Amino acid sequence: MREKKAKNLKTIFFGYMLFVIVSVIVFGFYFWIGYLSADAYIISWNILAVGLWIITTLILYLKREEESRAIKKE
Repeated sequence: MREKKAKNLKTIFFGYMLFVIVSVIVFGFYFWIGYLSADAYIISWNILAVGLWIITTLILYLKREEESRAIKKE
């Protein structure tokens, strides 16, 4: 069970990192060709930051929940 949760957390983390990398490349390309203004580029970074905050909060919550379950079993 513990290994399965750890694998799920790794999957979430690497999936989000892949999303960040692809988004940065796409936003950077559109900014480079002049399709996005500087303000839109900053807004896209804010969207990524909020997404990172949500995923990090979710991961920390799952870890805390797992630790509390382990303490209850003992």
